[in-house]
Amino acid sequence: MSELLPAIFGLVGVVVGSVITGSVTWRIERRKAAWLATSSARSVSDELISCGAAASVDRLKKRYDVISNKDFFAVPSWYESRTVLSQMGLDDLRKYSTVEKAVGSIKLFRLSRLDEEWSESLEEELAELEDEIDAARDALIPLLRGDYVHPWKARARRIWRRVRRLGERLKRIWRREREA
Repeated sequence: MSELLPAIFGLVGVVVGSVITGSVTWRIERRKAAWLATSSARSVSDELISCGAAASVDRLKKRYDVISNKDFFAVPSWYESRTVLSQMGLDDLRKYSTVEKAVGSIKLFRLSRLDEEWSESLEEELAELEDEIDAARDALIPLLRGDYVHPWKARARRIWRRVRRLGERLKRIWRREREA
């Protein structure tokens, strides 16, 4: 047995070392991914703020001044960041589609409506566009705050909440039956 003792200690050391190295690497990758999601959300949010401000200014002035600059009234970082955001933070399909809808509406408005004369219908459409931009920014807020939660962890929390609610319902039913 004394001849095997160094081999056992060596094997245990290799296993413990590989577990420690793996967990450290995993944590570093998770932090890097969360940082990337936060920075992507910031760049998209900044561009949405610019587009919302441009829409507000032009709607109040009732003419195209700021929006007519096609470079200013655009969200190019969305196309660079959407895969990161879909994987990391915008796991909820409604949030992702809210941001995508706002970006698509900005692009559509920019491509189709800038050649027309100013009218009340355009003003209403611009107001709706501002609302979509605000909703998209609200969808990005958890990532902007750094409240990144891995999708599996979020799902586990939702399941746990359902289990707790079910347990509370069962307790209420049990109490009613006991009282009756």
